[in-house]
Amino acid sequence: MSIAAHLVQSLARAAVHVFYQVDRVGSPPPSGPLILLPNHPNALLDPALVWATAGRAIRFLAKSTLFSSPFGPLVRAVGAIPVFRKQDRDGHESRNTEMFAAVDEALGRGGAICLFPEGISHSTGRLEPLRTGAARMAISAAAKGVAVQLVPVGINPDQKAIFRSRMTIVYGNPFPVPASASVHALTEQMAARMRHLIVETDPEADAALVMRIDRLYAAERPTGADAQAAIERRRAIAAG
Repeated sequence: MSIAAHLVQSLARAAVHVFYQVDRVGSPPPSGPLILLPNHPNALLDPALVWATAGRAIRFLAKSTLFSSPFGPLVRAVGAIPVFRKQDRDGHESRNTEMFAAVDEALGRGGAICLFPEGISHSTGRLEPLRTGAARMAISAAAKGVAVQLVPVGINPDQKAIFRSRMTIVYGNPFPVPASASVHALTEQMAARMRHLIVETDPEADAALVMRIDRLYAAERPTGADAQAAIERRRAIAAG
């Protein structure tokens, strides 16, 4: 990791711990080649939350338009890999061969990359349909003999706009690329594993209602600062 990337990662880690009460659930990602797969509810905060909790160097994939935005120097400093989307102004998808080559190189060296497979940041309260890029990257690396593992990540904000509110980051168990996996089947498996780590609600208003019910329940039956229990409790409340 470059000095600039290390500095940015350290500042991001400090910033999110100042603004939020950050809880990590699950073991940190292991060493070796990894693809991290978080949901994306907090826009540019989500990479900082992964940096703050992953415990190892991470390279992110970022939409190409960020490189020409005011955030361009930042995303370059951290070694982000550009993704060219057809809906963007510079969306020359043919240039994504460069992206796949960069991902293969990073994984081949035992590195960890992170992308948000929903492809967009949103506040729907649910996991949006996954794009197929993550599965294609994993299958490409595995075909080259890289023992890549996939790590689903659930980012669960209590009240993301509120200072010192709680942010729970849940790391799932790593899993390998199944032999002879199709892109569609692997994408479905990723979605199922990610969905298990997040509290899904319907509209944004329902998320606030789930939190109010959870606070009442926790006040009557305190269990201490058990983040895993809190996530499971909120999932049960959201499911009705």
